[in-house]
Amino acid sequence: MGSKRELTFEEAKKKIEPLLKKRFGWTEIPDFDVWDEKEIKKLLPCFEYLVTLKSPAAKLYLWNSIGWTFSYGALKCGCSPELKACLDHYHLVLNRYTNAKDSLLKDNINKPLMTERLILRGEDGPEGHDFQEYQKHLREDGDFTLYTSRALTETNLRAYHLHRPFCFVITAKDDGRMIGFCGFYPDGNIHKDNDLGHVELEYYIFKNERGHGYATEAVQALIKEAFRPGLMGYVTEAFNYVLIRKRIVISFIRVMINTMNKASLRTAEKLGFTKEGVLHEVLPFAGKKKFADMASYCLRNPYLK
Repeated sequence: MGSKRELTFEEAKKKIEPLLKKRFGWTEIPDFDVWDEKEIKKLLPCFEYLVTLKSPAAKLYLWNSIGWTFSYGALKCGCSPELKACLDHYHLVLNRYTNAKDSLLKDNINKPLMTERLILRGEDGPEGHDFQEYQKHLREDGDFTLYTSRALTETNLRAYHLHRPFCFVITAKDDGRMIGFCGFYPDGNIHKDNDLGHVELEYYIFKNERGHGYATEAVQALIKEAFRPGLMGYVTEAFNYVLIRKRIVISFIRVMINTMNKASLRTAEKLGFTKEGVLHEVLPFAGKKKFADMASYCLRNPYLK
């Protein structure tokens, strides 16, 4: 049996707002993000009522409607023990979320992936040895512009980092040396928070390690894990300010490649990606009056229908 689908906030609104309108005689739902004490006192009965409903929809609606201004005002004005407990928990979770989100939402919490010759693992920290080694090769390999279509400057260099939830450092099994990296980041064509099911693929093999099929071997292992059983990550969903650790199954992968990067084009084709087409002159090339063509490739999860 599949797991029960989680209720969305929009679904909760459809269930709860008609009840609120009927009970309090509202023609439309008021703005809950208030700070004035008189307005807070007017809204307190609504929130007290939501606490008594004790349904998943009411809990979800309540949690997403509280707002920090109302929550502090309600505690000051006085409320029932049940609502006070809810508001106290809200503040606890909000503080925990604020302290944790910047790191956890970018941390790779997946176990290492093994291939015949390679180990794919999370990085050793946003400013650790892995990052330094990666930056060193981007600076010295001589193909930064081909890889990024940007001029090699310190500002552009620091824009490329490994600290992402689905980014894996590629190391050799025999001696542990760093070979490169591969990973996913959210597809820029999907304008939806937390939609990690649609991703873009990126990979880079250090110049002195090329020609051995490492990119194909590493990315094959990553895609296999991403399609089934999925990759572990933190997302914010259902309740505001709550980080949820969950397994995310990737449904669609896209990779955009500079058409001058012949090696990467061959890698995408060997991995089974389907060529969608070429976008002509879409990316300024190293700040010059020249624009790069980008080939778009895609791969769908064959286990999903």
